[in-house]
Amino acid sequence: MRLGKFIANSGFCSRRKVKEYFENNKVLVNGNLTKDFSLEVTSRDRVTINKKTLRLPDFVTYILNKPEKCISTTSDEKGRKTVVECIRTRDSIYPVGRLDYNTKGLILLTNDGNFANRMMKPNNEILKVYMAKFSGFYNEREINALVKSKKTKENGFIGKIKIEFVSFNKAKRNGYLKIYIYSGKNHVIKNILSDLNLSCLKLKRIQYHFLGLNNLSDGQYIKANRKIIDVLNKVPEEDFYRPLVWV
Repeated sequence: MRLGKFIANSGFCSRRKVKEYFENNKVLVNGNLTKDFSLEVTSRDRVTINKKTLRLPDFVTYILNKPEKCISTTSDEKGRKTVVECIRTRDSIYPVGRLDYNTKGLILLTNDGNFANRMMKPNNEILKVYMAKFSGFYNEREINALVKSKKTKENGFIGKIKIEFVSFNKAKRNGYLKIYIYSGKNHVIKNILSDLNLSCLKLKRIQYHFLGLNNLSDGQYIKANRKIIDVLNKVPEEDFYRPLVWV
């Protein structure tokens, strides 16, 4: 890990403040003064600033079944409840990606920046599966055309997508679709439904990568163990894969 990132991840100061310590000759590695941001260090190296030894926190990851009316940020100027407030911990965690305010379902929170970046990097193609309740009459030809084009009017190109019909209530003119997608673009599921002339009534993420939602109630969470982290770091061998771990 580069020294600048090590210092920022230690929680000692903000990223902006890191530069000041370097400029003022306050950073030592194993007793030697350095101004090299990019110097590679490990947990075995002794990094000190103003005679204080810095240590990386223990990395933790939580799996939350996000409730509705909850925002996927660490704080909110409007006073709305955040996903971080759903979890009782002293660790400085933040959400991995986001779910819309009224969307429920699986979301990860962590203090491990490298892990979060791997999960959010588009090239890693992390699968997300949603259960969408819609109103209106779906058209199979329109669905097939959208899947083939891999585009929405609002988002443009969205990549690989699969849409499965689940059920439909003719009397109430509403039903459910299961949508598999890799894109993390804003409001992508709602835009897909809009392009199909359907209104989104409810939305829930039921799978994130190899994790499947099963027993967690709205607002409940668990701390990921080593097995779950190993599963999340796996590389899939096929498209639209099934969960390996249920929570």
